[in-house]
Amino acid sequence: AGPHSGDAQSARNGLDLEVWQHYHSYPAYILLIVTLVQLIQLIRVDRTRSELATRVVFWLLIAELAQAGIGVLQARLGVPPLLVGLHMLGASVLISMFTFNFLATRAK
Repeated sequence: AGPHSGDAQSARNGLDLEVWQHYHSYPAYILLIVTLVQLIQLIRVDRTRSELATRVVFWLLIAELAQAGIGVLQARLGVPPLLVGLHMLGASVLISMFTFNFLATRAK
């Protein structure tokens, strides 16, 4: 709903930012729960076979919590540009962590 491209002159699109922040957060909460369940399941499995996968999912959970913290902070502070940039960086980190998670849990 705002100028995320870095162009300070770009106009907001008129969407209610607060409503869309809530819609954006619901899948994030679901993702946190799914990742936590995955971590618990990996811990319950034989540790010698899933040590790498467990570590990857643990760090994925940490990255998700950091991303959620940045998202809540930027929502509370009115979406300042620096936090938007950090949140976009966090999205990139999460995508790489999801890929690493996929590969680590599928490793033979």
